[in-house]
Amino acid sequence: MRNLFRMALHFTSVAIMGGGLSGPILALSLQKLGIKATIYESRPKHYPQPGTIVLIPNSLRILDRLGVLSAIKEGAFAFNLFNLVKKDGSMIGRLIMGSEERYGYTALRVYRDKLRSALLDAAEKSGVEVKYGMRCTGIETETSSQATATFENGEKAQVDLIVGADGVNSKVRAHIHPDIASEYTGGMFITGSLGRKDLGNVEWPLPCVIPGPAGQFALAPADENGEVFTFFAWINGQERTREEWRVLGANKEELRKIIQPYDSDAYPDVVRALVTEIPLDGLGCWPFQIVPKVETYVSDIGRVAIIGDAAHASKPNGGQGGSVSLEDAATLTIAIKKANTKENFGEAREVLAKWDSIRVQRIEQVVKAPMGMGMNMGSDDPFAKEGWTKEDDQLFWLYGYDTEDFEEAL
Repeated sequence: MRNLFRMALHFTSVAIMGGGLSGPILALSLQKLGIKATIYESRPKHYPQPGTIVLIPNSLRILDRLGVLSAIKEGAFAFNLFNLVKKDGSMIGRLIMGSEERYGYTALRVYRDKLRSALLDAAEKSGVEVKYGMRCTGIETETSSQATATFENGEKAQVDLIVGADGVNSKVRAHIHPDIASEYTGGMFITGSLGRKDLGNVEWPLPCVIPGPAGQFALAPADENGEVFTFFAWINGQERTREEWRVLGANKEELRKIIQPYDSDAYPDVVRALVTEIPLDGLGCWPFQIVPKVETYVSDIGRVAIIGDAAHASKPNGGQGGSVSLEDAATLTIAIKKANTKENFGEAREVLAKWDSIRVQRIEQVVKAPMGMGMNMGSDDPFAKEGWTKEDDQLFWLYGYDTEDFEEAL
């Protein structure tokens, strides 16, 4: 009976701002512990979100344990390697992205909107309430007992813990770090999709990235059978406001003009054909915005926290953006569970502080890792290193990361 009393002391109601990736994972994980979690999502449930995302072993392990991986894998493209090739198709190197033998999982490329829908469906089926059309405007109050969030429609949510999973322009982050705003890095991806029949003959392994003077051009299958492909063209560009980015994303003719530098002798014919003939309705853009490093993801009082891009949005780095966001959610759940066993809130706050410190260090390690880490240059088989075990595997700290071990660190 005493343990049940303790469970009622600290975090029994959690409001999660954002229904992207980390928000539903946190809600689903808390629900399994019997902790009431509510997701407040600004967008509608069925929201068209173009493009794909890569999930690698450290995130797939989390999805598997929550019972949602099978739904996500259906129709996804599974792969282990990303190939770096020259114009003539000759191999420069191969980047390891997954391995069922070494890390337990192959990497997956999944449509963003399908992934979001699968996670929200799983959360709702487990009993999580998801409130759509709820745009958070900030944190009104925070005391040692509760915190209150406000919304654009005038409503408020008063709970034991508010978690900001509300992305790079987080309103929750502004409560913890009022002077920290997202920054544009000067680059963006212009993306597009097409059918296999429209691609023509590709004489090198896929997925691949082709470097050149205009930037890096990546081409990857987007579905299980390789019938649909997606491409990413790295472009340097001017800074824009959020509204200007929205307008640019809707201007398909302008997007096609922007990628014309790839119509160059420095790139293979398939790339030149893509940038000049790709259907306009498949084009989109994604600006690279980062959140400058912050020293803490938890407020001083301890009733407000941030995870995912709200805490540490960074440049694309080997598919880790989404994966470490899922790590945030899974490990925060473990911290909340342990905090709820403490005699007083001061001790519970110390548990969150420990979670905070460990996650900040982990994210710093991931962000600093070179994007080419794990690239076996000039090798046909990156896994062929003689005597390579998980103990000396330079990627095991990343792909082999197991959030279930986190409780011991607390």
